Amino acid sequence: MTTGGSAAACSPSATDRDRAFTGHFYGHLLPGERERFLEEAGRVAGELVVVDSALREGVDAEEWQERVLNDGRWFVVIAAA
Repeated sequence: MTTGGSAAACSPSATDRDRAFTGHFYGHLLPGERERFLEEAGRVAGELVVVDSALREGVDAEEWQERVLNDGRWFVVIAAA
């Protein structure tokens, strides 16, 4: 492994790892970010396991939500099932 440079330069290649796993992350990415994430996951792993929320009746597949933390800070996030 090299030091310095981009994180991608230090990341393993697909020959080093068999599987990548992500939980409740993919649905927060915007469409262009999703494509980039899938490309990078394909580069570093032969298989990608995605755990995320399921579609539910009466709830949009994608929506912007306001999330309020216990300390009062708030953020607007995209939530996708």
